[in-house]
This record gives sequence, C-alpha cells and structure tokens, in this order.
Amino acid sequence: MMSAPASTPPKSAALSQRQLPDIPAYEGERWPWVGGDLQTLRDWMIGGMPHLAEGTELILPQEDGDQLTGIYHHPERPAKAVLLIVHGLGGSAQSQHVAFTTSAALAAGYVVMRVNLRGAGSSRPLCRQSYNARRGVDIIPFIEEMKRRHSDLPLFLAAFSLGGTAALNMVAEAPDKAGALSGMISVSAPLDMVASNRQFHLMRNRPYVRYILSALQQLAQDTPDLAPHYVEAALRARTITDFDEYVTAPLAGYQNAQAYYQAASMHDRLADISLPLLLIHADNDPWIPSAAYRHARLGPNMQLHLTRGGGHVGFHQRHGRWYIKALLSYCDQLHP
Repeated sequence: MMSAPASTPPKSAALSQRQLPDIPAYEGERWPWVGGDLQTLRDWMIGGMPHLAEGTELILPQEDGDQLTGIYHHPERPAKAVLLIVHGLGGSAQSQHVAFTTSAALAAGYVVMRVNLRGAGSSRPLCRQSYNARRGVDIIPFIEEMKRRHSDLPLFLAAFSLGGTAALNMVAEAPDKAGALSGMISVSAPLDMVASNRQFHLMRNRPYVRYILSALQQLAQDTPDLAPHYVEAALRARTITDFDEYVTAPLAGYQNAQAYYQAASMHDRLADISLPLLLIHADNDPWIPSAAYRHARLGPNMQLHLTRGGGHVGFHQRHGRWYIKALLSYCDQLHP
C-alpha cells in the first residue's frame, strides 16, 4: 500500500528567463515505511552502505590552524559536473545519506566531494573548533578547491539537515564566494531554528534527542584542547538546548542558545539569495516543522518541493530515495 502522491507547490518565476527545472514528483511513502518516523529511520534500521570505490582524502589547512577534510571521488566515465555533499547534525562524510547520494552521483557522471564540516569525521583531531548552523563559511574552502581542480565544470552543492542551514547561511552571507556555484539543493534543513528546536524536543522525540545528544557529547570529548568546563557542560546536558546553551552558543560567540538559533535561522532571509536553489522538505518531518517552508518568501531562482510524506531525509518511495533523483535531475537540467 502506498500513500497518496505528493503535492508540489507552484514553481516560482523564470530563472534567467528560462523555465525552471522540472523535478520528478515524489511518488509517496512506500509500505511498510509509512509515516514520518519510519521514513526517517529506515536506513538506520536496515543498515548497510553502498559500495564506493575508495576516494582520496583531501586536507585543507586553514589560517587558524585547523585542517578541514573531505573525500574526493572521480567517476569512471567522463565527468560532466561536480557535486559537493554536506552532511547533517551529528554526521560526517561517512553518513548513509551522503554515501547513497555519492554512489548515485558518481554513476551519473559527477565528480563528488564529500565534505566533513569543521570537527566532523576525520577532521575532528585536526580541528580545535566545531561546526554549527551559522558556520557555513567552512564550505567555502571546498568550493575553491573544486573550482581550482575543475574550472571547466559546473559546480553544485547538496546539503542536508543542519548542514543545509549552514550552507544557506554561507550562500546568503558570502554571495561572491557562492557565485562559483551553479546551484544548490537543501534537503530537510531547519529554516526556523527556534521553531525546529521546539519541535525536536517534543516528548515524542525524546529517543531522537538522546541519540543526537550522545553524538554531540562524544564530539565535545574528542575536541582537541577544549576547555574542561565545556566538556563538563556537554556531559551534563540533558537536551540539545542545554548543549547549545552552554557549549555551541558560547563557542560560536553568542550569548545563549536563543541568540544562536535566531542568528542561524534563514526563513526570513531566503529571498536574499540569488543563486539557483532547490528546497526539499516533507510535511511530516518529525524534527523540522514545515510552517517555515509554507510561509517562506522565495526568490525568482528558487523552487520549493514540500512533499506529502517523506520524514527527515527519508523520501523512500517505490523506486529508491526520491531526494537523490530530485537533486540530480535538478543539476542535470540546470547544466545539460
């Protein structure tokens, strides 16, 4: 049994006087993965990863002494474009959604760079600082490196969950650097961080909170030279709000968690972005409310696909993961 087909809002105005890409519709949730929670948890419950040919780890030294890392892959066929992939909260370049997107993109002829945000994955022992929803500028060195290596190819950015929020902040605040991109895709990103934090901490989501908080506490323990009082605060935290109040916010220069959430939120600033942008979100995401998407003011180069069903970075339909098909179709049509 399959849920009703997804509804897609009307597209925005023409992109550079051309029709916006025609994104395939979400077929609907595939039984038995019906409902936001099962869609969200499917890959975690089933496990497994696609087979990927070994990539090359790139290390990008930064002026502050930290070193960013990513995994670089080249397709077996002639390359037609480059795709940067940014993981979500508590994840890394090794996350399942990153790996499955990488596999499909390589098969489609894309060069892929799997990004570790600052302090994630293999960059953790090389970084004294850590990523957050406002620190999208750490994606810029990867953009510059890929343009240096592949100046003749269009470059796209696909970012997931909190990584999507960070990427949107980068695109809005560094348009000169983001101008090297041919387009961006955001999947399940919290646009309104205040509302998202409120929903994430509903009683029903307590298992999710414990899981993500455990990953964040481990990151704090593994951070080189982190002041002991921050590690102690991380281990005392009982919610993500606690962690952000006493660790994330002060380390990022904010007075408290509320100030950090407000500064990172993008729901009122989307129209400032001129880059071609595809926003993907599900109306039953158990973590991220859809209201910010429904009321967002979109610019003329933006498309929103707010699907009926799909969970958080789920979108499992009869024929695979719809978000992968959607983002590759988007890139292919922008630069056929």
